[in-house]
Amino acid sequence: MRFLLGYTAHQSSGLGAWNRDTDHIQKAFHFGGMTARSGVTSALVVQAGWTGVEDILSGKDNSFKHTTRMLIRQH
Repeated sequence: MRFLLGYTAHQSSGLGAWNRDTDHIQKAFHFGGMTARSGVTSALVVQAGWTGVEDILSGKDNSFKHTTRMLIRQH
């Protein structure tokens, strides 16, 4: 039950507690598993006819600006 609550909290709130996992399993799920699942989910909902932002790579609040800001903050 404790592990269940831990994974649930990660997925719903973005907690940084994964760094306390000494076996790095929850970290792998957080940084690998969840992102892979999100990619598959995105493909499935678009295939089902969902719409959204037409061009996430340009315009205000685009993906490039966000990624660039994140990279600059890391250095």
